[in-house]
Amino acid sequence: MAKYFIYKNGQQEGPYEPQAVIGMKLSPDTFVWCEGMTDWKPISQVPELQQPQPAAPPQFTQQAPPQTPPQAAPQGGPHFQQAYQQPQGGYQQQQQYQQQYQQGPQQQYQQAYQQPNNYQPAPGEKSKVTAGVLALLLGGLGIHYFYLGKSTGGIVFLLLCCTGIPSLLAFVQGIMMLTMTDEQFLQKYVYTESSFPLF
Repeated sequence: MAKYFIYKNGQQEGPYEPQAVIGMKLSPDTFVWCEGMTDWKPISQVPELQQPQPAAPPQFTQQAPPQTPPQAAPQGGPHFQQAYQQPQGGYQQQQQYQQQYQQGPQQQYQQAYQQPNNYQPAPGEKSKVTAGVLALLLGGLGIHYFYLGKSTGGIVFLLLCCTGIPSLLAFVQGIMMLTMTDEQFLQKYVYTESSFPLF
């Protein structure tokens, strides 16, 4: 087996076995030479010194479950024929249930994905338009908080109404409410656990 010399960092090193040169993980542009070569060559041009490529796994293909072949109907009276036909109908029902089970989650995901685009507030839910208008007109008194069922926030605004700060905060809240989507408004001001939601 030929032994190789390497030229690295301006110095000649070697000789090394081919496996030792491969284990050094040298740059493909590193020059090597062995007996029988007419001149120095880069490692990339010496097939014996190439890094072995890992084998790629075969492509996975899912195989369909084997189907039970139909059995021949037994000969006999009506009782035997009826007993033979019952498992056949049960097998067909099982296939229908399996198809419905496979299609069911997909339809549910599609409906859940399409619901936000066609979202409409249920009857009895608070309206963002009403809350926004109340915040703009009577927000300094905390009326919009009382409308949303957040009595704590309404009382705080009512106690601080003389300072003018609640009016400024309510004006900003009113603009935000009118520019939000219905879903964002409900999550931020109606269904939140906070008794004094601001922004």
